Amino acid sequence: MEGFCLKFLAVALFAVFIMLKQTQGQLYGGRGCGEREIFKSCGSNCPRSCQSMGRPIQSPICSSQCIPGCFCEDRYVRGFDGRCVYPRDCFKQRV
Repeated sequence: MEGFCLKFLAVALFAVFIMLKQTQGQLYGGRGCGEREIFKSCGSNCPRSCQSMGRPIQSPICSSQCIPGCFCEDRYVRGFDGRCVYPRDCFKQRV
């Protein structure tokens, strides 16, 4: 009986862990990630943005450290207004 209880407990804990990992991105910071955003547990601390486009990465910290949070999906960059936009739309936001 004790072996069964331990196995059941292990399965239950694993299920809870999986559920928490799946909802972590949806509930990050008390809110869900925005439109065109995804949660990353280890994202760049220097994400691509309209402001940084065309500039070289100036700090080695950008490539060596990561932070959890909501980031723009791969084909988007962070716009001047904080929303995720296509890179080609960056110049439209400044006009």
